[in-house]
Amino acid sequence: HFLLTSGRHSDLYLEKFRLLERPHLAQRFTQAMAEALRPYEPRAVVGPMTGGILLAYDVARWLGPEVRSLFTEREAGRMAFRRGFRLAPGERVAVVEDIITSGGSVAEVIQAVREAGAEPVAVSCLVDRSGGQVDLGIPLHALLTMKVESYAPADCPLCRQGIPLEKRGSRDLKRKPGADLSPRVQSEPGSDALPRQQSGPQPTMAVQPSNVSSSAASAARPRVVVVMGSDSDLEVMRPAAEILAELGIPVQMRVLSAHRTPEDAAAFARQAAGEGVQALIAGAGGAAHLAGFLAAHTWLPVIGVPVQSGPLAGLDALYSTVQMPPGVPVATVGINNARNAGLLAAQILAVSNGKVRAALEAFRQRQAAGVRAKDERVRQEAFPTQ
Repeated sequence: HFLLTSGRHSDLYLEKFRLLERPHLAQRFTQAMAEALRPYEPRAVVGPMTGGILLAYDVARWLGPEVRSLFTEREAGRMAFRRGFRLAPGERVAVVEDIITSGGSVAEVIQAVREAGAEPVAVSCLVDRSGGQVDLGIPLHALLTMKVESYAPADCPLCRQGIPLEKRGSRDLKRKPGADLSPRVQSEPGSDALPRQQSGPQPTMAVQPSNVSSSAASAARPRVVVVMGSDSDLEVMRPAAEILAELGIPVQMRVLSAHRTPEDAAAFARQAAGEGVQALIAGAGGAAHLAGFLAAHTWLPVIGVPVQSGPLAGLDALYSTVQMPPGVPVATVGINNARNAGLLAAQILAVSNGKVRAALEAFRQRQAAGVRAKDERVRQEAFPTQ
């Protein structure tokens, strides 16, 4: 029997902080939210306190360096911008929220954006508890839509049953000095707390969470998949996924073996294009057949990353990857150079995607600025002018 932020009562409480306490999991959800909002071309992302602050920050990060992250706070009973936050007239603004029940807080944020002279263009949230019934006047993209009953206090059957009311949120929380405000973890059967991450290697490291609505799933579908033959290659291949994510490209990581799971690898390669994937990156050591194996089962461009291993220190993997027979090409980067593979995949996508092209151009400019700064430092420190 829970008191929700909206003031309504419910027998189910969704504790978003059980997700937000694990950034490596939460980023999959924030990227899905960002991809749902990307078509609206926002220049700022706004979230209400408290969970909305964290979501707004990470969604803005996924959307690119030109997108700002702001938040509203409750002042004199209404949502307002404080701390010097300003929105430009007509600036396109996306609103993010964790859990939506009645939509009241989000509606207040939308009103605050309009009062600041900006244009609210869309909303994204983790969960819409209303079953899609909330109408905010602008598009709403929820990663999970579910119908959860909630009641006005006067009509609450849980109150009539005498079940004690529990308040887990933070609005109007009266704190005593030194009080423990850590969220409680529910471990009883039927708890709504998010499950803990399982220990051990994770064969599939997807950017897109599994429970997303159809619109968000379509927007967040991976455009590049980074495949490795073993999870022992994860740290070598991770830079490919990181640079793609930095450039705003939805990416997924998989463990598929050309030798140990050939049927799985072949099925994946055959289906990838139909699922919206535009390029594959494959890393393997030793015999390094993975990139060529995938290329044999798809028309998508495949980029091979020879992984250093064994007595030949990656030279065998380099030869295996680069020496493909005529008619089945594999682009090959240097040994262990997964980051270059990610950049090459981005360049392939940039041919037909203006946003990726702009992100690459900005990346090149930052790279050049870094080299010029090093040049200046070396000139001053190595042989200072007398």
